Amino acid sequence: MERIFLQAREFTPSLDALVNNAAYQVAKPLLETSVEEWDAVMASNCAWFFYGETDAPAFEEAGGGREI
Repeated sequence: MERIFLQAREFTPSLDALVNNAAYQVAKPLLETSVEEWDAVMASNCAWFFYGETDAPAFEEAGGGREI
């Protein structure tokens, strides 16, 4: 993530927004979902909140910014 934000800053001086446009889905009922499938969904769809903290300095320098 850090490398991605460093590369982005080569193209623009400020980072004003971050859009998470990726998702992983298991197309079956929850009670039929394995632990491994659940972990894969959570890793893909939720972990970016944690890893996204890498961009916090870029948002602060831009005067705020927002993750959506």
